[in-house]
Amino acid sequence: LVIASTMVAASSAATTIHVRNTHDSGAGSLRQALAGAADGAKVIVPKGTIHLTSGELEVTKAVTIRGAGANRTVITADSASRVFNLSSPGAVSFADLTVTGGNAGSSDGGGIVALGSVSLNRVALVNNHVSVSDNASDGGIDVAQTLTATNTLIADNTAYNDAGIDAGDVVLTNSTVTGNVAGSSTPGANGDNGAFDAGTATISSSTIAGNSCFNGAFCDPGIDTGTLNMKNSIVAGNRGYVDNGQPAGSAGNPGVLANCNF
Repeated sequence: LVIASTMVAASSAATTIHVRNTHDSGAGSLRQALAGAADGAKVIVPKGTIHLTSGELEVTKAVTIRGAGANRTVITADSASRVFNLSSPGAVSFADLTVTGGNAGSSDGGGIVALGSVSLNRVALVNNHVSVSDNASDGGIDVAQTLTATNTLIADNTAYNDAGIDAGDVVLTNSTVTGNVAGSSTPGANGDNGAFDAGTATISSSTIAGNSCFNGAFCDPGIDTGTLNMKNSIVAGNRGYVDNGQPAGSAGNPGVLANCNF
């Protein structure tokens, strides 16, 4: 019995990987930890800012990536690349960190792109981008299956379409989606879906406000979903502008409030 207990403890401990520094790559880095992780591993990231200088972080397994707090652990691509590419069909979870500075150029998913489902808990997904001029989508996050966000901020991401979130389904709890912008006032940059685009949206105790797009009153600056289940939430101040060369909010481009389309 003692031998069996020891073996279980060793197996359990082996599923947790501690990142030892904030380097982009090399021994003890987050990149190395993700490369060596198996399905089910927990990758613990210390406080500090990780600047990605050799491209996006690839996640090929269903893992959990946990920081020391969204205001203490920051992972940024400094606008040089996407931040995370989740090629695992299994679910990947993020907790207690900030994902920022992603730029996927003409590809989709500026901050995170995922083949499977994604869970965000106490995460800030902010200031990620894709090219508006190249019709790219999903500035913040692109999830093929289900995005579950709890106690999370998704803000100030930009894209041609789907600036904040694009997912098969979205579940938001105690979360805020704000300041995401689809398209621009530049003629021809008439993007849709400021906050998010999802098949089914389940929203509880959350705020979707202050998002925008630039394809007129029907560009869906707030919620665009086939089915909406919502309680105890605020959806307000989402505005559709036009791509007429006039600044958003000016007399020549005042915008129209348009909070939901479902």
